[in-house]
Amino acid sequence: MVFGQPTTRAAWREVPSTYVVCGEDRATPPEKQRAQAARATGVVELPVAHHPFVTRPELLAEVLLDVVGG
Repeated sequence: MVFGQPTTRAAWREVPSTYVVCGEDRATPPEKQRAQAARATGVVELPVAHHPFVTRPELLAEVLLDVVGG
């Protein structure tokens, strides 16, 4: 049961995570993103808008490769 079973552990407390802040995002203000990123293990800020995987895939790919150690 997805909605009936209580959560016993929060993955963000145990699993390393990286938040990509989109510095030119007009849908979700970067200030809000930075606040949301506070729980992440790492934070990377890119000069991109809301969908970096569409507009700057090469920058996002660099971040992903760095995160996985490639």
